[in-house]
Amino acid sequence: MISTVSILNQLSQLSSQAGETAATVAGVATQAASASSPTDFASVLKQSLADVNDTQVNASQLSNAFESGDSSVDLGQTVVAGQKASLAFSALTQVRNDLTDAYKQIMDMTM
Repeated sequence: MISTVSILNQLSQLSSQAGETAATVAGVATQAASASSPTDFASVLKQSLADVNDTQVNASQLSNAFESGDSSVDLGQTVVAGQKASLAFSALTQVRNDLTDAYKQIMDMTM
């Protein structure tokens, strides 16, 4: 049976990892927008996609290991990995939507 302290610890970990993921997404956006260090936008985007994919693959592997009864993987670890993957994918979706809107605005300006 999971104790209240264990649940609170897991929630605390989830909250801190969500903050880390948000900071990573903000860091990528800052890195892409920075004019002082020339960065290829395509490579930043490709790396971000790879990072999100790695997060999802890790969550899937942990989930499969937990479901198969692997004693080295606990439920909290699996849930945190799943939430990290979900948050990363949501952030990626928001970036995609913003890029699409920016593209549409640029196309409207040229007409």
